[in-house]
Amino acid sequence: MMRFVRLSRNALAAAAMISVLLISVLALWFVARDAPSSAVGEIGAVPRAAVSPSDGCQNFATYWLSETSVDIEPPVIEGFTNCRIAEDGRWYVWNELPSEQAGSELTIPEEARAASEETRAQILEDIEALQARISPELQTELDKVRSERTHAVIGQIKEGVSLSSVRTRYARIINGFTLDPDRTALAEYVGWVMESRINAYGVFRRACLHDDTEYLRQPCVGMEDNLSIRYAPWYWELRNPLLLDAYLAHLFANPEEEPVD
Repeated sequence: MMRFVRLSRNALAAAAMISVLLISVLALWFVARDAPSSAVGEIGAVPRAAVSPSDGCQNFATYWLSETSVDIEPPVIEGFTNCRIAEDGRWYVWNELPSEQAGSELTIPEEARAASEETRAQILEDIEALQARISPELQTELDKVRSERTHAVIGQIKEGVSLSSVRTRYARIINGFTLDPDRTALAEYVGWVMESRINAYGVFRRACLHDDTEYLRQPCVGMEDNLSIRYAPWYWELRNPLLLDAYLAHLFANPEEEPVD
């Protein structure tokens, strides 16, 4: 009889423990179901505080440069995000840089200005033609993920949206479009943007994946997908005058020297 009572008490205790665990799991699910980390492959998986865009860049850069042992320099963060460091040492989202510094990268010699402006006009014309190639259905899907507000790090993408389907469909359009020999100006611009981002992120990832930063593995690796590092830039990104200025400066500021006979 005593053995039966003990077994009954043990069974009740086990049942109670299981009930508590189930309730805990359900509670955690309820709290986290709409959290940024609750979805795979979504922009929300990159944690950010609800602050102004430039403050968001400041927080992001401060964390990776000062609060972890990840050994990177500011240009690495500038290379794969929309965050820029100003002369006063503060970080800004690129469209909020102090006006006196916003065009500081554009150091094109006077003799190259005409060619630079011709290239700019051709690229903008190509972007217009690209957008005209997008079907109404795909444009509707793009409008669902595009944000009128510029966010820190992720740019003009709505937080918490899934990009996987629309990003793949858009990539097919722009990849095919830039194969046209008449769209070489845009193709080279897109290639430069992608190469810059991939290289900068590669430096970040290598610096991030060390034994002493194992706890950072998920955000380090996840950023590649969340920031669409290996995908062609969105057409609205390509229109960004600061990005286009940086490309033109790269193209024309230091023209290749003539070979010596």
